[in-house]
Amino acid sequence: MTSRYHIIHFIPDPFSGARVPLAAFVESARGWKLAEAPHVPGPECLGGGSAHAFVRMVLQDLRAHEALPHLPRTVGPQIVLTEEKLVPGGVADPVEWVERHVLPQRPQSEGPAQPRGPHRDTHGYRLFAQHHVE
Repeated sequence: MTSRYHIIHFIPDPFSGARVPLAAFVESARGWKLAEAPHVPGPECLGGGSAHAFVRMVLQDLRAHEALPHLPRTVGPQIVLTEEKLVPGGVADPVEWVERHVLPQRPQSEGPAQPRGPHRDTHGYRLFAQHHVE
């Protein structure tokens, strides 16, 4: 049986056309299953805390939803499905393949972060403190 999947996208701003992949509905010999993205961006990438909370609620609704591959009505118009795509033949676990090769991965850190220097306002405060300005 040829496996297929539909990617589930969050659209933070319908006018810009930007899309953030959150998960995918994957069909295999065992039926439809939800594959979640290993990495979901934080509030700074999604458009704020309310958008991030909305995405978390959508993922929770998707986990509990049983009428796959259809979206639950609770997710609203900002969540869309892509057209059907095929998983390459010979893949043993289509859900794992979609999670590893299609959905966003956690960023890889390249060693310890460099310590940051003092901010500009810290330099200004020190200048005022040195000259006893109150």
